[in-house]
Amino acid sequence: MRGTTSLTLLTLTRLADDDRLVNVAVVVLHPFGQRDCEALSEMIGSQAASCVFTLIWSPRDIIRAWLDGHGAVDLHTGTPCPVPDPLQVTAAKLMVAEQYNGLSSGRGKDAVVQLLRAFTGSGYPLDGDAWLRVFFAAGGAFRHADSVVKFVEEIRTAPSTASRLGFAMTSSASCESG
Repeated sequence: MRGTTSLTLLTLTRLADDDRLVNVAVVVLHPFGQRDCEALSEMIGSQAASCVFTLIWSPRDIIRAWLDGHGAVDLHTGTPCPVPDPLQVTAAKLMVAEQYNGLSSGRGKDAVVQLLRAFTGSGYPLDGDAWLRVFFAAGGAFRHADSVVKFVEEIRTAPSTASRLGFAMTSSASCESG
């Protein structure tokens, strides 16, 4: 395969599986949708290409979080995205372990929500983009990424437990009878 060849990501993945794609540079233009992202992830994970240049359409594309989570170099700055916190990555592996049955409900949801709350309670920021990078660095699948972002947003916008129960926070001085 010398010169310029145009292939789909799925075809590239099949060539990598057949050991017909080895030590080549690949340019990926605007991977979009779960299928393209999963195929790119599989191709890069198999180390079939020596170098992969990925041109994204928008900084909000989900593939951007995946690339950042894996330390891709941003060609505008010439530096890779900072490596996610190792403790968060280890915790996110617990989320990944629950992917088999989904993360939108049941044990998967419990794992995600409990980890997000524990880390937020320990001072980590509740940032959807950061948690998405961590999730992907831990091996998370694209099909479950929306659940992680959804739960981050729900926790961020949820009223506190005290206000949901109708309690008001008051100082002790205002509670004294006079």
